[in-house]
Amino acid sequence: KDIYFTSKAVLEYVEKHFNELMGGSKNKDIPKLVLKSSNEVLAEFIKALFECDSHVNNKKRQIEYCTISKELAENIQLTLLRFGIVSLLKQKKSFASNTEEKRIVDSYEIIISGKFVKKYSKKISYCSTNKKQQIRKLLSEVTKHNTNIDLIPNINGLLKRVRLENGLTQSQMGIPRPTYAHFEQNNRLPSIDTAKKIAKHLG
Repeated sequence: KDIYFTSKAVLEYVEKHFNELMGGSKNKDIPKLVLKSSNEVLAEFIKALFECDSHVNNKKRQIEYCTISKELAENIQLTLLRFGIVSLLKQKKSFASNTEEKRIVDSYEIIISGKFVKKYSKKISYCSTNKKQQIRKLLSEVTKHNTNIDLIPNINGLLKRVRLENGLTQSQMGIPRPTYAHFEQNNRLPSIDTAKKIAKHLG
């Protein structure tokens, strides 16, 4: 259900204290007041964001949140770290959802997978019964496939740079090429064990 405010006083209050929410989808960001708040307040804010705009992808065993605001995506990734949740930030092209025109825009996707799904469920979770049921199903899939691993954020670009600087192909990185290709495509994050295998191979 949509909720509409027609109160001028409410609008003026939001513009004054939460102006970061008023600049349209591309310029939306987490308000500074929220960023400076306690983890309890921040968790409720993220919960509301994810309730509206995230997708529980049971097929890929991950939670996905997409926005066209780069600043919002980067701040979500940083604030999730306050709860011990490591996520993947991926840039991609998508069709604008707020217009009838088939206009392609840059969008930014936050992906939470592995053991961090459990942390998200425990420390933030969702508001609605439907989304809570979806994340319970996702947790059973994550446990079944043993994706409870330690992931290394912000390393995919470094792996590609090292490979190119050494004149290597993706098949020469010490792990199966299909697995390695996911890292350069920024679809997944390598685990600590995988990174050690690559480092040992490059020696």
